[in-house]
Amino acid sequence: MRDCEFWSPYLAWSGPLLRGAQPISPVLRYRKILEMATEIYGSDIVVVDSTKTTEGLDIAVEAVPSLKTIHLVKDVRSFVYGVQRRQKKAAPWWGAIYSAYWWHANRNIDRTIAELGLKSIRVGYEELCFDEAALLKRVYNFANLLAETALASSGPGRNHLAIGNRMKVSADLAGDLTYDHRWLWSKEPRLAPLLRGSILARNTEWVYSNLSSFHKFSERKVDGHRVGG
Repeated sequence: MRDCEFWSPYLAWSGPLLRGAQPISPVLRYRKILEMATEIYGSDIVVVDSTKTTEGLDIAVEAVPSLKTIHLVKDVRSFVYGVQRRQKKAAPWWGAIYSAYWWHANRNIDRTIAELGLKSIRVGYEELCFDEAALLKRVYNFANLLAETALASSGPGRNHLAIGNRMKVSADLAGDLTYDHRWLWSKEPRLAPLLRGSILARNTEWVYSNLSSFHKFSERKVDGHRVGG
């Protein structure tokens, strides 16, 4: 971080203050990050904060009252499959636990956005992967962005992570969206608890609501397997 063109000057500013008697508030630190982004990269850029917690959202909206949010939701079946593989917990009851977590976490984000009165759209991760052009057009329109401006503001050289997915800064992995669809043909009993109608109904609403025809999309196949709910 000390060699980074963005974080190095920020650490030079925040270091003495963090060691001082009077701690600097998270909101002041957030505002300084936005200010420095404009100073370094110009006023025409758009700063995207990929924070996944409602606590982070509370800080961001206090620093930027005009904040716009994009709620990105992944298909619950893909989410559970990925978490269980990483955690090496294949027993069916873990699927129930993780699917419940998916439901509560996304509902909490929805409620927080509503309570804060933020302008927001919801985007399904699967929609974005399989119909990238249409979904990005909607995102750009929502953010009042031209595609050229958005693309110029992205890329490995413009991603500065303190904590996050390091693949974002990899030049080798930057490019077209790719989708890990192994869950579609998994024969392991991970997905059995997800057959509860209420969770699958929310999955359809939260992940596939942007498509002009969900039924048309649900017939889309990857290696012979249906994608939609």
